Amino acid sequence: MRFLVTTGPTREYLDSVRFLSNGSTGATGFRIAEEAARRGEEVVVVAGPVSAAPPPGIEVVNVVSAAPMCAAVLARLSESDVLIGAAAVCDWQPEHRAPRKLPKLDGLEVRWVPAPDTMERAGAQKGSRLHIGFALEDAGGLSSAAGKLARKNLDYIVLNGPEAMGSRGASYQLLSRGGGMWHFEYLTKEMLAALVVDVALQGESALAR
Repeated sequence: MRFLVTTGPTREYLDSVRFLSNGSTGATGFRIAEEAARRGEEVVVVAGPVSAAPPPGIEVVNVVSAAPMCAAVLARLSESDVLIGAAAVCDWQPEHRAPRKLPKLDGLEVRWVPAPDTMERAGAQKGSRLHIGFALEDAGGLSSAAGKLARKNLDYIVLNGPEAMGSRGASYQLLSRGGGMWHFEYLTKEMLAALVVDVALQGESALAR
């Protein structure tokens, strides 16, 4: 099977040097890609500006912000059987980006507009492809994740909290399109990667063990 994986943060630039971003390292997506490749699957990763090292021997498409990440995924979607959206894409981008560094001001008003939602746009072109998304929430997590599962036309969504970002492991919940829900008290990112690839290849039968 052919896996397409997104990972890492995006940077949404306000001017030539300042940007909105987050603390995602890219480790989760890279571990998923590594696990899929270890099992003999074809893998392409679309990565934001990560701090984690990419696995050797895996094709990585480097992007910076949400718009090129979305474009890179959509361009490769028809060649993929599985899409796993592990990237922590910024929800907003400034309406206007200044071409030069803005001077220090007493105050600055910035209008933020929604950034392109890669998984939602890919979901509109899903067909028979399997889509697995991620949701990082710190309040009302289950209802928010369930909403994203439906809105983005996902088969599964992995719910985690802010403590997962930059850590070796965390607790996770997996929700399925069919209403299933599984809780994992603690998984390292390697264990999570194995679980996600199991589900991608075997479906919910992988969770019965």
